[in-house]
Amino acid sequence: MGGLFSIRLYILNGLLTMIASQSCLPKECSFDVMNGQSVHCTGGSFSTFPDLSKCSGPIYWITLTRTSITNLTDNSVPHRLLYLSFNDNPLTSVSDGAFDNCGRTLTALTFDGSLNGTIPNALERLTALTILKISNQDINDWNVPVLQKLGTHVQDLTLSSVSLSGWPDWLKHFTELNALEINNITSPTIPDDGLLQVTSKLITLTISQHNFTEIPKAVTDLLAVKFLNLPDGKIKEIKGLPPQVEGLNLENNLIEKVEDGTFKSLGDLETLHLDYNPLVSIAQDAFVNSSVISYLTLQATNLARVPLAFLHMPHMMFLRMEDNAGLVCTCDEAALVPWFENLPYMSFIGDCGVIGIRSFFTTLAKDCPKNGF
Repeated sequence: MGGLFSIRLYILNGLLTMIASQSCLPKECSFDVMNGQSVHCTGGSFSTFPDLSKCSGPIYWITLTRTSITNLTDNSVPHRLLYLSFNDNPLTSVSDGAFDNCGRTLTALTFDGSLNGTIPNALERLTALTILKISNQDINDWNVPVLQKLGTHVQDLTLSSVSLSGWPDWLKHFTELNALEINNITSPTIPDDGLLQVTSKLITLTISQHNFTEIPKAVTDLLAVKFLNLPDGKIKEIKGLPPQVEGLNLENNLIEKVEDGTFKSLGDLETLHLDYNPLVSIAQDAFVNSSVISYLTLQATNLARVPLAFLHMPHMMFLRMEDNAGLVCTCDEAALVPWFENLPYMSFIGDCGVIGIRSFFTTLAKDCPKNGF
């Protein structure tokens, strides 16, 4: 009982301390309830970085959303900051020394709809930066000399809806990337040497809303990538996958068929997303040598039958097949009953006609003649 009282007292003291410390913040800002070292500011009339100097304790995380900040002056960003996010702020000017107080500590920086079209010179002084996310803004001047310096230490880069027409040549300077995300790019492919500098380092690659009709050779040549996401494009067939991939997302492309042996070389593949493709067939031996797959989604396709290819997936844990309007279950699919019964903890979601696929396997399929499939 005393232990429970002590815990409650500790939590109460923490809350009281946080409430008391709120007085050091502008009225538009507040400390995170779960983390007293994190500050969120929303709205407000301040046009420069909010003054947090009255706060006695360290502040490591700051998020600024829809404020009126237009200028970042020299040394305006606080000391010891680790994470800083600008979301929908009308920034027009960033002084070269704006981040000097945290140049050696800031590790993550986000600009979401908060730049005026130019990569600021101030970023080159962020020598500890490892995560950079830029999204939802038209970048006209990429300031390559600054990016060249950032490329020596940034490991996680996101470029989302930033008016990229072609593959960015300056990306070759980012030699330490282990994660790259690019969304909304009109380039029809990636140059063969477009990822050459990170061939042996890149672990996660995400390119969405693209115009690729096939998996680019630059992707095929990646030696370390484990999580490959290429959704929302025009890919027509599954070829050229790096063999070490563990997670693959190809949803919302133009894939109609999955041929025999498609995933034969992907012995480590665990998760696969093929939703929202015009899939009409999955060959029975499509997943030969892909026995470790445990998570598969096939929502909203044109499949008419439950694929017998599932027989090659003895470790399936989660399978989704909702919104396949033309899907029917017949006695041919009853061949999957032993496979289904060996996976008692599998979550299988989907319908064939008016009956759930799970119900078909547990009831109707057992009425099929044993020599009928």
